[in-house]
Amino acid sequence: MAAETLGTDGMGRISPMQRIAAWAVHLYTASGLVLALLAIAAVFRKDWHSVLVLMVAAFVIDGTDGALARAVRVKDVLPQVDGRLLDSLTDIVNHAFVPAVLLAYGDMLPPHMAVPAAAASLLASAYHWSNTRSVSADRYLVGFPGNWNLVAGYLLVLRFPPLAALAVVVLFVVLSFVPLKWVYVSQAREHRAIVRMAAVLWAAAWAIILLGYPPPRWQVVISLIPAVLLVALGIRSTFRRDPDQARM
Repeated sequence: MAAETLGTDGMGRISPMQRIAAWAVHLYTASGLVLALLAIAAVFRKDWHSVLVLMVAAFVIDGTDGALARAVRVKDVLPQVDGRLLDSLTDIVNHAFVPAVLLAYGDMLPPHMAVPAAAASLLASAYHWSNTRSVSADRYLVGFPGNWNLVAGYLLVLRFPPLAALAVVVLFVVLSFVPLKWVYVSQAREHRAIVRMAAVLWAAAWAIILLGYPPPRWQVVISLIPAVLLVALGIRSTFRRDPDQARM
């Protein structure tokens, strides 16, 4: 629909309230960049609780801004602002750069390997975001989707021995180039009820972790159950023999 015919003021124009709502959604998305700045500052203060809170808050914004954008029809109201590009910028910063800083300076990896490992995670993320085949025809993500905020967040709360943590980072770097499918939570077409339930349970588990920080290890392990379920759904789709599931 053209912007000129979208309005609800009776004269075919976009109303001021529509513009305000659209700008508010874009500001909501862009606020993820501010959270990223604060998270990086918290890394250098070694304020790990604040780092996790800010990373989770940015993750929540990323998971909800799309629905808000569609609800207020930002593409029609503000066609001059590329909301998809803005979302991608905040994703790259919060899903890749902030976790890389945490991996490099979060005292989780062997000191001589922390920066190289963080750099490897950034390069893997760059591959994912530039890969035109990173989303399958059935709306799964192909290859580890660059959610390094989750990897770094779990390593931070679990505090594995440095070499074990390094092995986890290497594993996910490798998985970035392996064509396994991963559930695209916000755009899932299959098992929607299960995906949404898992996402809600995962969010609730992390809320409990943050409220009781530092959490007991068993609590963190339980929070991984919804994630394991989502990974299992992706693997099932990967090996399903269905000619209609060809990748884009």
